[in-house]
Amino acid sequence: MSVALQERFIQAVCTSVSSLFSTMVPMDVDTSHASNQASPSAQGYPQDLVGTIDIRGGISGSISILLSYPLAISMASLMLEEEIDEVNEDVYEAVAEITNIIAGGIKTSLSQNGQAFLLGLPQVFDLGPESNQVFPKPSKDQTPLSIPIQTGQGAFCVASLLREERSL
Repeated sequence: MSVALQERFIQAVCTSVSSLFSTMVPMDVDTSHASNQASPSAQGYPQDLVGTIDIRGGISGSISILLSYPLAISMASLMLEEEIDEVNEDVYEAVAEITNIIAGGIKTSLSQNGQAFLLGLPQVFDLGPESNQVFPKPSKDQTPLSIPIQTGQGAFCVASLLREERSL
């Protein structure tokens, strides 16, 4: 994947995350330090809950949102405007919606530059705090992107394994 496309992808993540937090999750968010980092597990980002969505088209792969339980609960509480004390179905649904909104924003931003792709349905995986699961390693033709996002209540990571498809 070209460096220019990686930079556009990171900018699209920042724009999408900022939009989400300004409209649906009233929480302080800082995307000013967002850049491609080492793998999420190497950076120590929690992977308690992982929302992921597959993408296919000019760019193929996946976009994932890696959250700690406390941050996922806080974000779900703010989105739903109700107090949530533990991980439950409402939290899973909120994480799926957050994943879908962020991926949709990325799609919108990149499509303005000619990068068209389709989104699958979001899935949420509850890996738990004791999980030894690590974010998958990229295949030789995939580019890993791990973009840390800081909030007033902790950090999360937008991680992707992407491949730019060649036109025939």
